[in-house]
Amino acid sequence: MKYWLRLALIAFFLNLVWENAQAPLYANYVSFTQHFWLCLRATFSDVAIILILAFVTKRLHRMRLAALAGMGFLVAFGIERLALSIGRWSYGAFMPLFLGVGILPLLQLTLLVPLSVVLAQ
Repeated sequence: MKYWLRLALIAFFLNLVWENAQAPLYANYVSFTQHFWLCLRATFSDVAIILILAFVTKRLHRMRLAALAGMGFLVAFGIERLALSIGRWSYGAFMPLFLGVGILPLLQLTLLVPLSVVLAQ
């Protein structure tokens, strides 16, 4: 139980920082204060995703970090594609893209899922 709480707290901190750092690259960004609550809500979703992926891969040993990174990438890609297609959010002019999806949101779950697991161990 301690591991899962530690993982959730680490994932929360890392993702809250990342969400707020990338927020200016989204369309309609006004200020840190205005967007903090949106970033906080997104952070809770990120933590849930990380806990689920960590649980699903807990029995993997050698390939766990690669599996976490790959699944993080796929989940991020799917979320971004869906959100863009239904108009939930859009990117500003300075967001770098990969296949029409923001690179920073892709990197977020690709990097922070395995990093959170490693730091929690």
